[in-house]
Amino acid sequence: MFSNFKQAFKRDESTIPNIPQEVLDVLSEELGGGLKYVPIDARHVKVVAEEGSDIKFTLSNIKIKLPDGLQLSSPEELQEFLYRTQQIVETDGISVIINGERKPIAELVKDPFRPKRYLDGKTKFELVPEPFPEPKPLEVAYDEGGIFKVFHVQRQPLADMKKSLFKTVDNGSLEITFIFNEETGSLTFNVNTILSKAENIEEIIETLKLYIGFINGKIKLGGTIQTPLMNGNEGESINGALHYWEKVLAISKKLNVKFNPHEEIDENGMLYIEKLYKSLIEGAPYKISVNVEDFTTTTSEPLDTSEYLEKDGMAFQYAQEESVKLYGATLTIFSAVALLNCRVTEIESVEKNKYKFKIEPAYGENIEQAAQHFISRQELDDLFTPPENALKVLSKAKDLYENKPSN
Repeated sequence: MFSNFKQAFKRDESTIPNIPQEVLDVLSEELGGGLKYVPIDARHVKVVAEEGSDIKFTLSNIKIKLPDGLQLSSPEELQEFLYRTQQIVETDGISVIINGERKPIAELVKDPFRPKRYLDGKTKFELVPEPFPEPKPLEVAYDEGGIFKVFHVQRQPLADMKKSLFKTVDNGSLEITFIFNEETGSLTFNVNTILSKAENIEEIIETLKLYIGFINGKIKLGGTIQTPLMNGNEGESINGALHYWEKVLAISKKLNVKFNPHEEIDENGMLYIEKLYKSLIEGAPYKISVNVEDFTTTTSEPLDTSEYLEKDGMAFQYAQEESVKLYGATLTIFSAVALLNCRVTEIESVEKNKYKFKIEPAYGENIEQAAQHFISRQELDDLFTPPENALKVLSKAKDLYENKPSN
Protein backbone atom coordinates (compact mmCIF):
# COMPACT_ATOMS: atom_id res chain seq x y z
CA MET A 1 0.00 0.00 0.00
CA PHE A 2 2.86 2.35 0.83
CA SER A 3 5.39 1.01 -1.67
CA ASN A 4 5.51 4.27 -3.60
CA PHE A 5 5.61 6.35 -0.43
CA LYS A 6 9.13 5.42 0.59
CA GLN A 7 10.30 5.68 -3.01
CA ALA A 8 9.12 9.28 -3.18
CA PHE A 9 11.33 10.33 -0.27
CA LYS A 10 14.43 8.16 -0.75
CA ARG A 11 17.78 9.53 -1.75
CA ASP A 12 18.22 10.05 -5.47
CA GLU A 13 21.00 7.72 -6.54
CA SER A 14 20.45 8.19 -10.26
CA THR A 15 23.11 10.89 -10.45
CA ILE A 16 25.96 8.78 -9.00
CA PRO A 17 28.66 8.82 -11.71
CA ASN A 18 30.30 5.80 -13.21
CA ILE A 19 33.88 6.31 -12.04
CA PRO A 20 36.09 4.02 -14.14
CA GLN A 21 36.29 0.58 -12.63
CA GLU A 22 40.04 0.57 -13.25
CA VAL A 23 40.42 3.50 -10.86
CA LEU A 24 38.27 1.79 -8.24
CA ASP A 25 40.26 -1.44 -8.55
CA VAL A 26 43.61 0.31 -8.05
CA LEU A 27 42.33 2.18 -5.02
CA SER A 28 40.76 -0.93 -3.54
CA GLU A 29 44.06 -2.86 -3.70
CA GLU A 30 45.44 -0.54 -1.02
CA LEU A 31 42.65 -1.46 1.42
CA GLY A 32 43.35 -5.13 1.83
CA GLY A 33 41.00 -8.08 1.79
CA GLY A 34 37.27 -7.74 2.33
CA LEU A 35 37.08 -4.04 1.42
CA LYS A 36 36.55 -2.08 -1.75
CA TYR A 37 35.76 1.45 -2.92
CA VAL A 38 32.46 2.43 -4.59
CA PRO A 39 31.50 5.88 -5.97
CA ILE A 40 29.19 8.18 -4.00
CA ASP A 41 29.26 11.35 -6.12
CA ALA A 42 31.12 12.98 -9.00
CA ARG A 43 34.45 13.05 -7.17
CA HIS A 44 34.32 10.87 -4.06
CA VAL A 45 34.43 7.19 -3.25
CA LYS A 46 33.71 5.38 0.00
CA VAL A 47 34.83 2.14 1.63
CA VAL A 48 32.33 -0.73 1.76
CA ALA A 49 32.63 -4.39 2.56
CA GLU A 50 32.83 -6.86 -0.27
CA GLU A 51 29.92 -9.25 -0.54
CA GLY A 52 30.12 -11.95 2.11
CA SER A 53 32.70 -10.09 4.22
CA ASP A 54 32.22 -9.45 7.94
CA ILE A 55 33.70 -6.05 8.74
CA LYS A 56 34.17 -4.36 12.11
CA PHE A 57 35.63 -0.88 12.48
CA THR A 58 36.60 1.52 15.27
CA LEU A 59 37.01 5.31 15.10
CA SER A 60 38.91 7.21 17.78
CA ASN A 61 37.92 10.55 19.35
CA ILE A 62 34.52 10.62 17.68
CA LYS A 63 31.39 11.86 19.44
CA ILE A 64 28.03 10.66 18.20
CA LYS A 65 24.62 10.42 19.83
CA LEU A 66 23.22 6.90 19.70
CA PRO A 67 19.91 5.72 21.18
CA ASP A 68 20.09 3.05 23.85
CA GLY A 69 20.61 -0.41 22.44
CA LEU A 70 21.81 0.68 18.99
CA GLN A 71 25.26 -0.43 17.84
CA LEU A 72 26.93 0.44 14.56
CA SER A 73 29.28 -2.14 13.09
CA SER A 74 30.22 -0.84 9.64
CA PRO A 75 31.00 2.41 7.82
CA GLU A 76 27.77 2.00 5.88
CA GLU A 77 25.74 1.73 9.07
CA LEU A 78 27.46 4.84 10.40
CA GLN A 79 26.75 6.69 7.16
CA GLU A 80 23.13 5.52 7.21
CA PHE A 81 22.66 6.54 10.85
CA LEU A 82 24.16 9.98 10.25
CA TYR A 83 21.85 10.40 7.26
CA ARG A 84 18.77 9.38 9.24
CA THR A 85 19.65 11.73 12.10
CA GLN A 86 21.33 14.43 9.98
CA GLN A 87 24.19 14.48 12.47
CA ILE A 88 27.52 16.01 11.60
CA VAL A 89 30.25 14.37 13.66
CA GLU A 90 33.84 15.44 14.04
CA THR A 91 36.96 13.54 14.98
CA ASP A 92 40.54 14.62 15.46
CA GLY A 93 41.69 11.02 15.33
CA ILE A 94 44.00 10.10 12.49
CA SER A 95 43.10 6.47 11.97
CA VAL A 96 40.34 3.91 11.83
CA ILE A 97 40.67 0.28 12.88
CA ILE A 98 39.04 -2.13 10.42
CA ASN A 99 39.05 -5.79 11.44
CA GLY A 100 41.97 -5.05 13.74
CA GLU A 101 44.04 -3.29 11.06
CA ARG A 102 44.71 0.44 11.49
CA LYS A 103 44.20 2.61 8.41
CA PRO A 104 44.20 6.41 7.87
CA ILE A 105 40.76 7.86 8.53
CA ALA A 106 40.96 9.75 5.25
CA GLU A 107 40.73 6.39 3.48
CA LEU A 108 37.07 5.94 4.48
CA VAL A 109 35.90 8.56 2.01
CA LYS A 110 38.34 10.09 -0.44
CA ASP A 111 38.72 12.08 -3.63
CA PRO A 112 40.96 10.05 -5.94
CA PHE A 113 41.43 13.00 -8.31
CA ARG A 114 42.89 15.49 -5.83
CA PRO A 115 46.12 15.39 -3.80
CA LYS A 116 45.96 14.69 -0.07
CA ARG A 117 45.44 17.92 1.85
CA TYR A 118 45.42 16.89 5.49
CA LEU A 119 48.14 16.78 8.13
CA ASP A 120 48.34 13.76 10.39
CA GLY A 121 47.28 14.65 13.92
CA LYS A 122 46.42 18.25 13.06
CA THR A 123 43.43 18.00 10.77
CA LYS A 124 39.90 17.54 12.10
CA PHE A 125 37.62 15.40 9.98
CA GLU A 126 33.87 15.89 9.67
CA LEU A 127 31.49 13.16 8.65
CA VAL A 128 28.69 15.09 6.96
CA PRO A 129 25.55 13.23 5.85
CA GLU A 130 23.80 13.90 2.60
CA PRO A 131 20.90 16.31 3.25
CA PHE A 132 17.34 15.07 3.04
CA PRO A 133 15.51 15.59 -0.28
CA GLU A 134 13.65 18.84 -0.86
CA PRO A 135 10.01 19.00 0.34
CA LYS A 136 7.53 17.17 -1.86
CA PRO A 137 3.84 18.03 -2.42
CA LEU A 138 1.25 15.93 -0.63
CA GLU A 139 -2.41 16.15 -1.61
CA VAL A 140 -4.81 16.12 1.34
CA ALA A 141 -8.49 15.55 0.56
CA TYR A 142 -11.45 15.66 2.93
CA ASP A 143 -14.49 14.96 0.78
CA GLU A 144 -17.00 15.29 3.61
CA GLY A 145 -15.70 18.75 4.45
CA GLY A 146 -15.31 19.79 0.82
CA ILE A 147 -11.59 20.48 1.28
CA PHE A 148 -8.71 19.71 -1.07
CA LYS A 149 -5.34 21.14 -0.14
CA VAL A 150 -1.70 20.59 -1.06
CA PHE A 151 0.84 20.46 1.75
CA HIS A 152 4.61 20.07 1.43
CA VAL A 153 6.29 17.26 3.31
CA GLN A 154 9.95 16.76 4.11
CA ARG A 155 11.82 14.04 5.92
CA GLN A 156 12.98 14.89 9.46
CA PRO A 157 15.81 13.49 11.61
CA LEU A 158 14.92 10.35 13.58
CA ALA A 159 17.34 8.13 15.51
CA ASP A 160 15.88 4.86 14.27
CA MET A 161 17.31 2.50 11.66
CA LYS A 162 13.91 1.05 10.74
CA LYS A 163 11.62 4.09 10.76
CA SER A 164 11.46 7.41 8.92
CA LEU A 165 9.87 10.62 10.20
CA PHE A 166 8.13 13.11 7.90
CA LYS A 167 6.48 16.46 8.62
CA THR A 168 4.71 19.21 6.74
CA VAL A 169 6.90 22.31 6.37
CA ASP A 170 4.38 24.87 5.11
CA ASN A 171 4.42 26.90 8.37
CA GLY A 172 0.64 26.92 8.33
CA SER A 173 -2.03 26.39 10.97
CA LEU A 174 -2.13 22.59 10.53
CA GLU A 175 0.96 20.45 11.07
CA ILE A 176 0.97 16.82 9.97
CA THR A 177 3.67 14.42 11.11
CA PHE A 178 3.88 10.73 10.35
CA ILE A 179 6.32 7.90 10.90
CA PHE A 180 6.84 5.31 8.18
CA ASN A 181 7.73 1.85 9.48
CA GLU A 182 10.04 0.43 6.83
CA GLU A 183 9.64 -3.13 8.08
CA THR A 184 5.83 -3.28 8.20
CA GLY A 185 5.04 -0.61 5.59
CA SER A 186 2.67 1.12 8.03
CA LEU A 187 2.18 4.81 8.80
CA THR A 188 1.55 6.40 12.21
CA PHE A 189 -0.02 9.87 12.10
CA ASN A 190 -0.07 12.85 14.42
CA VAL A 191 -1.87 16.12 13.66
CA ASN A 192 -1.44 19.41 15.47
CA THR A 193 -3.37 22.67 15.07
CA ILE A 194 -1.55 25.99 15.45
CA LEU A 195 -4.40 28.47 15.02
CA SER A 196 -2.13 31.40 15.84
CA LYS A 197 -0.60 30.90 12.38
CA ALA A 198 -3.94 31.14 10.56
CA GLU A 199 -4.18 34.24 8.38
CA ASN A 200 -7.94 34.64 8.70
CA ILE A 201 -11.12 33.08 10.04
CA GLU A 202 -11.63 31.05 6.88
CA GLU A 203 -8.28 29.31 7.43
CA ILE A 204 -9.16 28.59 11.07
CA ILE A 205 -12.40 26.92 9.96
CA GLU A 206 -10.61 24.90 7.26
CA THR A 207 -7.95 23.80 9.76
CA LEU A 208 -10.50 22.66 12.32
CA LYS A 209 -12.46 20.76 9.68
CA LEU A 210 -9.32 18.96 8.52
CA TYR A 211 -8.43 18.13 12.10
CA ILE A 212 -11.88 16.62 12.62
CA GLY A 213 -11.42 14.67 9.38
CA PHE A 214 -8.15 13.21 10.68
CA ILE A 215 -9.73 12.27 14.02
CA ASN A 216 -12.55 10.46 12.21
CA GLY A 217 -10.23 8.73 9.74
CA LYS A 218 -11.80 10.40 6.70
CA ILE A 219 -8.75 12.07 5.16
CA LYS A 220 -7.14 10.75 1.98
CA LEU A 221 -3.47 11.47 1.31
CA GLY A 222 -1.95 11.49 -2.14
CA GLY A 223 -5.18 10.18 -3.59
CA THR A 224 -4.62 6.66 -2.21
CA ILE A 225 -3.71 6.58 1.49
CA GLN A 226 -6.77 6.54 3.77
CA THR A 227 -5.93 7.80 7.25
CA PRO A 228 -6.92 5.65 10.25
CA LEU A 229 -9.19 6.61 13.11
CA MET A 230 -7.29 8.64 15.68
CA ASN A 231 -7.74 9.40 19.38
CA GLY A 232 -11.05 11.24 19.53
CA ASN A 233 -10.80 12.68 23.05
CA GLU A 234 -10.65 16.21 21.64
CA GLY A 235 -13.55 15.73 19.26
CA GLU A 236 -16.15 17.55 21.33
CA SER A 237 -14.00 20.60 22.04
CA ILE A 238 -12.82 20.83 18.42
CA ASN A 239 -16.41 20.67 17.17
CA GLY A 240 -17.34 23.41 19.63
CA ALA A 241 -14.50 25.60 18.40
CA LEU A 242 -15.50 24.98 14.78
CA HIS A 243 -19.12 25.98 15.42
CA TYR A 244 -17.97 29.12 17.22
CA TRP A 245 -15.73 30.30 14.37
CA GLU A 246 -18.43 29.50 11.82
CA LYS A 247 -20.69 31.87 13.76
CA VAL A 248 -18.00 34.56 13.78
CA LEU A 249 -17.59 34.22 10.01
CA ALA A 250 -21.35 34.40 9.43
CA ILE A 251 -21.57 37.60 11.51
CA SER A 252 -18.64 39.20 9.67
CA LYS A 253 -20.35 38.55 6.34
CA LYS A 254 -23.69 39.86 7.62
CA LEU A 255 -22.08 43.06 8.89
CA ASN A 256 -19.67 43.27 5.95
CA VAL A 257 -16.69 43.70 8.26
CA LYS A 258 -13.31 41.98 8.46
CA PHE A 259 -12.61 40.39 11.83
CA ASN A 260 -9.02 39.80 12.94
CA PRO A 261 -9.00 36.42 14.73
CA HIS A 262 -5.76 37.27 16.51
CA GLU A 263 -7.23 40.24 18.36
CA GLU A 264 -7.86 39.52 22.03
CA ILE A 265 -11.46 38.88 23.04
CA ASP A 266 -12.77 38.29 26.55
CA GLU A 267 -15.66 36.17 27.77
CA ASN A 268 -18.09 39.05 27.37
CA GLY A 269 -17.00 39.43 23.76
CA MET A 270 -17.59 35.74 23.12
CA LEU A 271 -21.01 36.09 24.72
CA TYR A 272 -21.78 39.00 22.40
CA ILE A 273 -20.89 36.82 19.41
CA GLU A 274 -23.59 34.38 20.53
CA LYS A 275 -26.07 37.23 20.95
CA LEU A 276 -25.37 38.67 17.51
CA TYR A 277 -25.59 35.26 15.86
CA LYS A 278 -28.98 34.59 17.44
CA SER A 279 -30.33 37.99 16.38
CA LEU A 280 -28.65 38.70 13.04
CA ILE A 281 -28.28 35.21 11.57
CA GLU A 282 -31.17 33.29 13.13
CA GLY A 283 -33.39 36.38 13.25
CA ALA A 284 -34.72 35.64 16.73
CA PRO A 285 -34.67 37.31 20.16
CA TYR A 286 -32.95 35.63 23.09
CA LYS A 287 -33.02 35.86 26.86
CA ILE A 288 -30.44 35.47 29.60
CA SER A 289 -30.48 35.70 33.39
CA VAL A 290 -29.05 39.00 34.66
CA ASN A 291 -28.15 40.50 38.00
CA VAL A 292 -29.93 43.86 37.80
CA GLU A 293 -30.93 45.70 40.96
CA ASP A 294 -31.99 49.05 39.50
CA PHE A 295 -32.33 51.12 36.34
CA THR A 296 -33.01 54.78 35.56
CA THR A 297 -35.55 56.04 33.03
CA THR A 298 -36.91 59.35 31.78
CA THR A 299 -40.63 59.95 31.22
CA SER A 300 -42.50 62.59 29.23
CA GLU A 301 -44.69 63.52 32.21
CA PRO A 302 -44.73 62.97 36.00
CA LEU A 303 -44.96 59.30 37.00
CA ASP A 304 -47.63 57.77 39.21
CA THR A 305 -45.36 55.44 41.21
CA SER A 306 -48.27 53.54 42.78
CA GLU A 307 -48.92 51.86 39.43
CA TYR A 308 -45.58 50.05 39.67
CA LEU A 309 -44.80 49.35 43.30
CA GLU A 310 -45.13 45.80 44.68
CA LYS A 311 -46.71 44.37 41.54
CA ASP A 312 -45.51 40.94 40.43
CA GLY A 313 -44.41 39.88 36.96
CA MET A 314 -43.77 43.31 35.49
CA ALA A 315 -41.73 43.89 32.33
CA PHE A 316 -39.89 46.99 31.13
CA GLN A 317 -38.80 47.57 27.55
CA TYR A 318 -36.40 50.06 26.02
CA ALA A 319 -34.31 50.71 22.92
CA GLN A 320 -30.58 51.41 22.84
CA GLU A 321 -27.73 52.11 20.45
CA GLU A 322 -24.27 50.91 21.42
CA SER A 323 -20.77 50.70 20.01
CA VAL A 324 -19.14 47.29 20.35
CA LYS A 325 -15.58 46.26 19.49
CA LEU A 326 -15.05 42.65 18.43
CA TYR A 327 -11.89 41.16 16.90
CA GLY A 328 -10.53 44.59 16.04
CA ALA A 329 -13.73 45.85 14.35
CA THR A 330 -15.96 48.55 15.86
CA LEU A 331 -19.67 47.86 15.36
CA THR A 332 -22.75 50.04 15.83
CA ILE A 333 -25.59 47.87 17.10
CA PHE A 334 -29.25 48.84 17.62
CA SER A 335 -31.07 46.82 20.26
CA ALA A 336 -34.55 46.23 21.65
CA VAL A 337 -34.31 45.14 25.29
CA ALA A 338 -36.83 44.03 27.91
CA LEU A 339 -36.40 43.22 31.60
CA LEU A 340 -38.76 40.37 32.51
CA ASN A 341 -39.93 38.84 35.80
CA CYS A 342 -39.55 42.09 37.75
CA ARG A 343 -41.02 43.41 40.99
CA VAL A 344 -40.48 47.11 41.76
CA THR A 345 -39.54 47.64 45.41
CA GLU A 346 -38.79 51.37 45.33
CA ILE A 347 -38.93 54.33 42.94
CA GLU A 348 -36.70 57.34 43.56
CA SER A 349 -37.16 60.68 41.81
CA VAL A 350 -33.74 61.75 40.54
CA GLU A 351 -34.85 64.97 38.85
CA LYS A 352 -37.88 66.22 36.98
CA ASN A 353 -39.42 63.31 35.03
CA LYS A 354 -36.36 61.14 35.73
CA TYR A 355 -36.74 58.13 38.06
CA LYS A 356 -34.61 55.37 39.51
CA PHE A 357 -36.39 52.01 39.81
CA LYS A 358 -35.14 49.42 42.30
CA ILE A 359 -36.20 45.93 41.30
CA GLU A 360 -35.97 42.28 42.34
CA PRO A 361 -37.12 38.97 40.81
CA ALA A 362 -40.88 38.48 41.03
CA TYR A 363 -40.50 34.69 40.92
CA GLY A 364 -37.49 32.45 41.34
CA GLU A 365 -33.97 33.76 41.72
CA ASN A 366 -33.27 35.83 38.60
CA ILE A 367 -34.51 38.68 36.50
CA GLU A 368 -34.37 37.84 32.80
CA GLN A 369 -33.23 40.14 30.04
CA ALA A 370 -34.63 39.57 26.56
CA ALA A 371 -33.10 41.31 23.56
CA GLN A 372 -32.86 41.42 19.81
CA HIS A 373 -30.15 43.27 17.89
CA PHE A 374 -30.24 45.00 14.50
CA ILE A 375 -27.73 46.62 12.18
CA SER A 376 -29.94 49.62 11.31
CA ARG A 377 -32.12 52.01 13.26
CA GLN A 378 -34.95 51.45 10.79
CA GLU A 379 -35.14 47.75 11.72
CA LEU A 380 -35.27 48.73 15.39
CA ASP A 381 -38.01 51.29 14.78
CA ASP A 382 -40.03 48.72 12.87
CA LEU A 383 -39.99 46.41 15.90
CA PHE A 384 -41.40 49.20 18.09
CA THR A 385 -44.25 49.89 15.67
CA PRO A 386 -46.59 49.88 17.48
CA PRO A 387 -44.61 50.24 20.80
CA GLU A 388 -46.25 47.25 22.46
CA ASN A 389 -45.09 45.01 19.60
CA ALA A 390 -41.52 44.97 20.90
CA LEU A 391 -42.50 43.52 24.27
CA LYS A 392 -44.75 40.99 22.57
CA VAL A 393 -41.82 39.72 20.49
CA LEU A 394 -39.26 39.84 23.31
CA SER A 395 -41.50 38.00 25.77
CA LYS A 396 -41.34 34.94 23.50
CA ALA A 397 -37.54 34.83 23.56
CA LYS A 398 -35.83 31.52 24.36
CA ASP A 399 -32.66 30.98 26.38
CA LEU A 400 -29.53 32.02 24.49
CA TYR A 401 -27.58 28.82 25.10
CA GLU A 402 -26.98 26.15 27.69
CA ASN A 403 -23.19 25.93 27.53
CA LYS A 404 -20.60 28.64 27.24
CA PRO A 405 -19.03 28.99 23.80
CA SER A 406 -15.45 27.86 23.21
CA ASN A 407 -13.04 29.55 20.80
